[in-house]
Amino acid sequence: LYTVNCDFEVLHVLSGSVEVRFRDRSHRLEAGDALTFSGGEPHTWTNASTDPAEVVWVLVPAPWSGSA
Repeated sequence: LYTVNCDFEVLHVLSGSVEVRFRDRSHRLEAGDALTFSGGEPHTWTNASTDPAEVVWVLVPAPWSGSA
């Protein structure tokens, strides 16, 4: 599990599927699904199938932007 220096993360699955795991729960996301959570919450992810997954993952604010 890892954290990111940002206020929140937004994950949108364009194709395929991914599993996002937290300490106390996990979410399997399929194409069209989205998930928003705190970047400070320990988490990790894996591709949930043998097929490629394509996602958009947004960190707000960007950790390298100097605005955090």
